Formats: sequence, C-alpha cells, structure tokens
Amino acid sequence: MNHLTAPDRSVVTTKAESKPPRYLQLLRVAGLGVLLGVILFPLVFDLHRIPIQTWDESRLAVNALEMHDSGSFLVTTFDQKPDLWNTKPPLLIWLQAAAIGLLGPTEVAIRTPTTLAAIATVLLLIGCSARALRSLGGGLAAAFILVTIPGYMAPHVARTGDYDAMLIWWLVLGVASFFQYLETNRPRYLVVWGIALAAAIMTKGVAALLGSPALVLYVLFSGKLLSLLRQPRFWLVLAASFAVPALYYTAREAVLPGYWQAVMMNELGGRFSAALENHTGPWNLYLLNLWDYTLAPWTLWLLPAVGVLAFDSRPVVRRLTLLLTLFIVCWMAVISSAQTKLEWYPAPIYPMAAWLLGLALESVYRRVQQWLPARTRAWQPIVGILALLAMVAVPYQNTVETIINQRTDGFSWEGDHAAGSFVRNYLREHSDYRQVTLVVPGGYQPTIIFYIKAFRSRGIEILTTQPDGLQNLAPGTEVLVYSPEMRDKILASYQAVLLHEQEPGTALLLQGRK
Repeated sequence: MNHLTAPDRSVVTTKAESKPPRYLQLLRVAGLGVLLGVILFPLVFDLHRIPIQTWDESRLAVNALEMHDSGSFLVTTFDQKPDLWNTKPPLLIWLQAAAIGLLGPTEVAIRTPTTLAAIATVLLLIGCSARALRSLGGGLAAAFILVTIPGYMAPHVARTGDYDAMLIWWLVLGVASFFQYLETNRPRYLVVWGIALAAAIMTKGVAALLGSPALVLYVLFSGKLLSLLRQPRFWLVLAASFAVPALYYTAREAVLPGYWQAVMMNELGGRFSAALENHTGPWNLYLLNLWDYTLAPWTLWLLPAVGVLAFDSRPVVRRLTLLLTLFIVCWMAVISSAQTKLEWYPAPIYPMAAWLLGLALESVYRRVQQWLPARTRAWQPIVGILALLAMVAVPYQNTVETIINQRTDGFSWEGDHAAGSFVRNYLREHSDYRQVTLVVPGGYQPTIIFYIKAFRSRGIEILTTQPDGLQNLAPGTEVLVYSPEMRDKILASYQAVLLHEQEPGTALLLQGRK
C-alpha cells in the first residue's frame, strides 16, 4: 500500500495558479542550478592540489595503480605482493584502476570514484526528499548541511580516495530504497536496496552490515516484519545480495589460500575483540568527537530536530525520522562497542543527521508559513532560501577555508605526509626525463611508493636509498631528501648545488666529496 502523503484535494486551484509563468519556471530552474553548484563546490574544489594521504588513501592508490598496470583484477597487491593487510573487497579499487586508465596515475584519478559517490549522496538527499516527501527545501537544506559537517569533509571521507565516501553512498541509497519499498511495495525499490547492499559489502566488507539492526528494528516497530518475511522476492533479493560478495571471497580464497583467514582476523572479529594497531579509546570517544568537532556546529541541534519532526503533520516524514534516528543510534552503538576505534568510523551517520536537520528546518518553515499573510506567499520561498544561506554561511566558509589551507598544510595524521607533497611538487615543476635518488627512511611509506610508480610512468626514474647508504652516492646524482637532518648530513660529506627547497624537503645536485 502506498503511504505517501496524498495531495490536499480540498484546495481548488485555477490553471494559472497551478502552473506558474514560463519565465518564473526558468528562473526557478536557474536558481536551483546555482544552489546545486554552490552545494557541490566543496566536494570538487582543489582535489588535485592535496597530495595522496598516508592513511589509507596511499595504500589504496598503490593497490589501484598496480592493478591497472598488471591487469589482474582479482587479487589486490601492494608493492607487487598479495595484499593481506587490506582485506576489503575491491569494488573501489576496480573503479580507481579504471579512472587511472582514463586520467593517468594522478590524485584526481584516485579520488574520482569517491568524489562521484559524494556527489551522488548529495543528489540523493535532494531528489528523495523532493520526490518521496514533497520536500525539496528539506533536501536542499540537508545537502547544504552535509557539505559543512567537518567529519564528512575531513580526510578519509568525502575528499580523499578512501572507502568511506563510497560506503556512505551505498548505505544512504540502501536506506532510502528500503524505506520506499516499505512505503510503496514496489519491487524496483527492493531491487535497488539489494544492489546497494551487495555493492556496500563489495566496497567495505562487514562494515556494510553495521546499520542492518536499524532496518530490522524499523520493520519491527512499523508492524511489517511478518509481512516482509512472507515475501519470496525479499528472500530472493537478500540471497542475491550476499551471493555476489560470497562469490568474490570464494574466488579470492581459491586463488590465494589464506585470504579468508586474514578477513576473519581483520574484519569479522579482530577489530571488535581487540584494538588493532593500538587504535583505542573510551567507550564514549565518538560521542565526544561529535560534540567537539566532527559534527560541529550541528551537534546541538540534532535532538531538537528529531523532536520537531516527531510532531510533523506528515506521517511519511515521521516514519522516515524514526528510521534515520534508529540508524544513527544503532551505528553509534555498534562502533562504540568495538575495541578498535578510528576517527572516521561514525562517517555513515553524517548524511542521516544532515537529512534530519534539513527536514526539521523545512518543517519549521512550513509552520511559520501558516502564520504569514497570504499576500507574502510569492516571496516566502525566496525568504526561506535566504534564511538557509544565512544559517549555513559561517560553516560553509569554514569548510572552504579549511580546504584552501590544505594546499600547504599537511592534513594527514603522519608527518611523512610532507614527503609525498615535496616529491610530487618538485618533480611536476621539473618534469624532464631523468633519474633521481630519493633518501627514504625506514618504515611504512605507501605515499612514496605511489609517487615512485606514478612518475616512472612519466619517464622519471626514482631510485631510493636508506640514510646509511649516503656514502655511496656518485657525483652528478640528483638527490631528494625531506628532512633537515638528512640534508645537513649530505652537505657535511658532499659539495652540492641547491636545486629546490620546500621545507622540510630539499633537492640537491651532488658535485663531489668534500
């Protein structure tokens, strides 16, 4: 049965009232296009300027580049060895490899799939609100709020080539489709939900299932559980959704025995029972982060928004409010119970929170409209848009300023971010075919591995040496170092010409020993 809000047939409208003049329709379309451009701007602005990040974008970038170069699309590799540290299914890496084929091994190629996923998420909030809830204003407000949430725009989510932006897209699509199926009983929504579920698992494995308790609780609270369980098509779609990732896991294990055991240790138990790689924190870490900065400045308004929507006159809005609230609560409860805690784990709740906030603003707007004189009706949408822009102006400005600051400031969690930035900037400015030597300290250096491979495809061969191998460098060697200590050590032993300096990195041309 279709539970969508029916139009109010008690209001009689003339043909002129029901269809605005054409110039006004064009003006509205143009205005909507401008608003959409402003909303999407932070998602695409300066994507090419920020170097590949150490955690975990650089590892995925190496996975994708090696997959593109080898043509092997089943087993992901890192530094030419099967990757059993990153055990996630490879849907994102497949898309990144395809983007490299189109755009070359660049930052934009690595980030194109996740950027498109973030754009699709914004468009879904707007489109679903307008179509299913008759709330275009609520969708626009939700989209504006989403791109001003620091946790969503932070590293590892909307603006880097990590798993989370794409996972979020599939989760939001799945929640919206599941809700619409329960509202309309139309099979196409069930199929879309199944596709979204399979794709989410193929994007980030078991993480795709952390919001499932919310769907179960919602069906239970809505009194539709038995009806849903009696539908053969539900079980067919559910089975197909799990069959796709199961086929991949089976094929990967057959090609590389031991893969499934690595998945079990890394995803199905390890992260919950123990703090992997010392990523730990108190049980309320995520709540504290939401309050302090990841959801600021909107944290304070989330509970009032739920309260406003609980008394909204539209039943469909109240039902969606329940589902979104359950998703947020269940997701936070699951990740808070895990021993491994990472800053981006709450990311999937951000679009849900933005949706609630946007719908609440639209609900307040509708109530205010009832008190305004009828003669102001033509101006009310304009006033509403201006009020929304005023509300998001400061958070939006802060978001753009943060992006601009990232041009020069490392925004990764590791100091060796500067290495990737220096190597990339210097070699792009000096792009002649040649050979250079990079002094690399020990430890995990995926960013450097990516840029070595990327510049090799452009004709620049990057050799690497450890600090203890500096004495073996020949005159005429072009040396890149990215610490003042290594620079001083070289200058103590060699006569050298300074070619380029970008603190803390230095490019030197060795001329001879002192």
